[in-house]
Amino acid sequence: MIGKTLTLTFGCTALCLVPVPAFAAVIGDYPGLEVLIEKADAIVIARVDHHVDARSNPTLYTTHDCYIYQTLKGRIPSGRTTRLRLMDTRTSFVTPFAMHSTHIVFLTKKRSPDEPTDYRSIAMKGANIRLSPFGQERKLEGKTVAQQITGLLKGTIEYNQKQHEKEQAFLTRALK
Repeated sequence: MIGKTLTLTFGCTALCLVPVPAFAAVIGDYPGLEVLIEKADAIVIARVDHHVDARSNPTLYTTHDCYIYQTLKGRIPSGRTTRLRLMDTRTSFVTPFAMHSTHIVFLTKKRSPDEPTDYRSIAMKGANIRLSPFGQERKLEGKTVAQQITGLLKGTIEYNQKQHEKEQAFLTRALK
């Protein structure tokens, strides 16, 4: 009996000590809008048009073809589709990169020549923000990048609030 217990204990301990590769993506805390703008090589307003590789992986990056409505910073051409690696920096099981969803994305250039895209989103909270699906084509002339982003976020807050109110009204009616 003691022999079996020792064997089992030793076996379990040995299994626990076997090296297992572990991967983790480090996601930085939200540093503030000015820091994100400074760190970004490019800032775009993009619509997800095609999922190239949306499989979950240890880096948390997925690859998408995105239509670029506007480039607020950097040299990514607007008015055409560009392939981007995007990271969901929230802790959610539902991807924010639904087909035809619109985002403001703070991007950095690729880190190695074998990356599948020229740009990837910065690995910090706030580097990818889902926007309202309307009005992304209009550029706010005469505004700083921070003012343009603030305007977009205010419009998204209003849109989200209206959508929430509609949903709550429907649910309330559904209960009657």
